[in-house]
Amino acid sequence: MSLNLPQSLTPNFHHSIIDKLYGVGFIPPFSLMEELLALPRETLIEDLE
Repeated sequence: MSLNLPQSLTPNFHHSIIDKLYGVGFIPPFSLMEELLALPRETLIEDLE
């Protein structure tokens, strides 16, 4: 799932799963949360800022 923004406005995430997070809204499924928590902390934080 994508943000449906023009290519020039789409953020460049370190992890493609972050794009999925934006697509599911405020209550992501547990499986998605497990994947997020397995990512390297430093780059995950950069993606979420």
